[in-house]
Amino acid sequence: MRISQLAERTGTPATTLRFYETAGLLPAARTPAGYRVYGEDAVERLAFIGTAKQLGLPLEEIAELLRVWESGACKDVKADLRPRVFARIAEVERRTAELVASEQQCCPFFDFLLQLDGPVLRLPGPRPCRGLRPAGRAVHPSLTTPPPPRPACHHTTPQGAPTLSPASGLVARMERHQVAVYVGALAAGALLGWGAPGAGPGLEHVLTPVLAALLYVTFLQVPAAELGRSLRSGRFLAAALVVNFVVVPLVVAAMFAFLPADRAVRLGVLLVLLTPCVDYVIAFSGLAGGSSRRLLAATPLLLVVQMVLLPGYLLLFLGAELADVVEIGPFVEAFVVLIVIPLTLAWLTQGWAARRATGQRVADAVGTTMVPLMAATLLTVVASQVPKLGDDLAAVAHVVPFYVLFLVAMAIAGLAVARLFRLDVPAGRAIVFTGATRNSLVVLPLALALPDQLAVAAVVVVTQTLVEVVGMVVYVRVVPRLLPAPAGIEQPPGQ
Repeated sequence: MRISQLAERTGTPATTLRFYETAGLLPAARTPAGYRVYGEDAVERLAFIGTAKQLGLPLEEIAELLRVWESGACKDVKADLRPRVFARIAEVERRTAELVASEQQCCPFFDFLLQLDGPVLRLPGPRPCRGLRPAGRAVHPSLTTPPPPRPACHHTTPQGAPTLSPASGLVARMERHQVAVYVGALAAGALLGWGAPGAGPGLEHVLTPVLAALLYVTFLQVPAAELGRSLRSGRFLAAALVVNFVVVPLVVAAMFAFLPADRAVRLGVLLVLLTPCVDYVIAFSGLAGGSSRRLLAATPLLLVVQMVLLPGYLLLFLGAELADVVEIGPFVEAFVVLIVIPLTLAWLTQGWAARRATGQRVADAVGTTMVPLMAATLLTVVASQVPKLGDDLAAVAHVVPFYVLFLVAMAIAGLAVARLFRLDVPAGRAIVFTGATRNSLVVLPLALALPDQLAVAAVVVVTQTLVEVVGMVVYVRVVPRLLPAPAGIEQPPGQ
């Protein structure tokens, strides 16, 4: 459910929900457009937080209790928690008694005020102090006149349901129809590249800032604060590492000999298939009932590990040929400018958002640009690279069946890994999705840094994106059938 739906269901303002997220009390998955997505567990967490706040517990202790609750270790720590809860209740009762005593001490002062002529600041309503509102005493009209009716907010319907501004509505529609948006961007880029091949060099200058902005928004969805937490995820984290960095390379190795002989095509396929996705996989997994929360916690580690292992994988598959096709200078420059810098800025923004409400608003606004930036990137990449294709277009088309085969193979392999590690249904579905989705956005700048004779590699990477987005629509329907919930138990999405 979206943040507005959770706010309406629980009666908790959306601003409070955002604050709970920054405080680490209420984690939320993100859609490709940056919207927060919550599962049914968020309702339970909010009820838990509300009860703890009524007991007077500070947020730090509530966060500690939530971690204990999630770990399933309540029985082991109950003996320690009970005295602390009773001590907190006693502290609340002591402070209440002090407030009552203080109010009684103020009664003579209130009696004195009531003897004065003229308007006096008195609040209507019963009070334990006799001097606050004696019988027959007039109350100043300014305190009894009801406030004027509040004007209807243009962001709220008469029934109280939130509505979207025109810009937000456009972003939401683009998110719902992102497959069509991406296909349209690819088609427009192809038409522009073929119809105006002279525009290619100019578009290449635009491509770097557009791609940097897209990767910044992408990395903004990868929570740096979850890196430490991901290391404690146990079997799920081990399964995610095995499926992405052991099983996937084996599947790619089985297909590698049958790929087109073109070096650029092979390099593009290796770049995109050997790197796991860290962005919209969370949204698609949640739609299929996968554990978005655990997958979100694992994404920072997946990003770090793939960047470390990718050079070794390329060397393993291409051997000495790698030195012939890759110039290390532009490759390193692209890695720093289009990956390291956007990643650093994104994680700095996350730190700002965690400390300041302004930072949170900026992060939320930036997150909504994901789909438009993706469409702009696809259009620019295709339009700038199509004039360079020449006779390589057929080779690009030949990799599409391999991408489809990869999706089919990883559905089966992901299911096997989930069963091998004995994961529950939501975690198993998340493993299937993380094994199948690839990180085309992050490796695209590396493909674009290749020499002109290998320019087709970038188009090969973009082609995988289109095949994968369509494949994820199928996955959302098929994966719940491959990993059904136990009879009589409905698995809420996004757990």
